[in-house]
Amino acid sequence: AHRGSSRRFPLVASAVAMSALSGSKVLATTATRALRQGVGPFKLHIYDHCPFCIRVELLLGFLGLPYDRVLYGYGQGADPAKCGGAGYEPTAGPVALTGSKMLPVLEGPGVPAPEGMKGLPESLEICSYLGSLGQVAPASGRADIADFQKRLNAAASPLTRPRIISMPVADWAREEDVSYAKWKYTTKMGFDYAAAVEDTPKHLDAVAALLRELETLLRGKGCEEGGAPALNAWGFSMDDVVLLPLLRNLTCVKGLEWPPRVKSYVDKQCARCRVATYAISAC
Repeated sequence: AHRGSSRRFPLVASAVAMSALSGSKVLATTATRALRQGVGPFKLHIYDHCPFCIRVELLLGFLGLPYDRVLYGYGQGADPAKCGGAGYEPTAGPVALTGSKMLPVLEGPGVPAPEGMKGLPESLEICSYLGSLGQVAPASGRADIADFQKRLNAAASPLTRPRIISMPVADWAREEDVSYAKWKYTTKMGFDYAAAVEDTPKHLDAVAALLRELETLLRGKGCEEGGAPALNAWGFSMDDVVLLPLLRNLTCVKGLEWPPRVKSYVDKQCARCRVATYAISAC
C-alpha cells in the first residue's frame, strides 16, 4: 500500500480552519459532531482512478471529515494463477482488509465494519454512513441524470481506459498494475485498447456532445460556496457525488472539449472537496 497526500486534520482545530477555507459552517459542525460521537479520524483505502472510491473521497471532503488516504497498486491482491499471469501478492492489499480484492474500504473508530473485515466496504454504504454524520442532500432520483450517466459511462471508456493507466498515481506504480488492468478489461470485458486509441477523434466528438448536454442538466446556478455549479438547484448532493468521479476521470484525456460551465463544475466541486483532477497529466 502507498500513502498518498495526507488528508488527516485534528478534528477540533481543523474544523474552524476548514470552515474558513470553504466558507461553510457545515464542515465545522460535522467534524465536531463526529468527535462527540467518538468516530474518526478515518483511514480511506482506495484506488485513485476508481470512480467508486472517489465518491467516498468527495463526500469526506465535502463534509470536512478528517482522514488518511491509503492507495494500492491495482494489481495487488490479484492471483496470477487465476489472472493469466497478471497481478501479485494475492493475499495482500485490499484482500487483507475484507477478503476480497475490492475498494473502497473505510476504516476507523466507530465505523461499522462487517464481521471478519477491517473496515466498511461498498461505496454507497460508506456514503450512507458518512451522511449520518453530516449534512448532504440525498440523491434526487432524477431520470435524466441516470440516463445521462449510463450513456457517459459507455462513451467515456474508450477514452479513459487507454490513458488512465498513464496517470502518475500509485495505482500504476508497478508494471504488474498496468498489465493486470489490461488483462482484466481485455479478457473479461472484451476491450480493445489499440482500437480505442485509433478511434480517438470519434470518441472525442461523442463525449464532447455529451458534455454539452450536461450543461442543461446543471440546475444549480453556482450561487453556493465558491460559485460551483451543481446538478440540483439546492446545491451539492449525492447526485454530484456519483457523477463527478466519472467526469474527473475524463480530465486525463488531452484534447477533449469542455463546455465552460461543465469545466467549472468539475474543477470547483473537486477543489471544494479537496480531490485533485488529472488535468495536469492529461495525455
